Amino acid sequence: MDLTADAVNTFIADHATETHIEALYPASKRRRAALDTIRVTSLKVGSKVIVENIRPKYLAGLKGTLVHISAPTRTGRQKTILCLDEESTEKLRKHQWIPKDETEHQIDIIPLIACYPLTDPTR
Repeated sequence: MDLTADAVNTFIADHATETHIEALYPASKRRRAALDTIRVTSLKVGSKVIVENIRPKYLAGLKGTLVHISAPTRTGRQKTILCLDEESTEKLRKHQWIPKDETEHQIDIIPLIACYPLTDPTR
């Protein structure tokens, strides 16, 4: 028997006990952290990215190219400088002052953990 995501979801929906459900959160949290680490370490200067899972929400969906990635802080967090594409520059212009003649804009408040590669097929 092959274990598929559909089979796991069916088991959870139809047969999981409270103990099973309680075990899911820490396991999924560990897996999410592992996937985040894999994704973040794949990002390099020059990577094309989309910003997700960020507040303020108007920053979500911005697209651009990473032009700088900071060294990790003591807590492991990294910031980026992202050069927004023309469409994202226009979107951000609704929330921040950006000169009208700028078609690309650099923004330096995006944490690296919020950047997802545009080549990611799940995005």
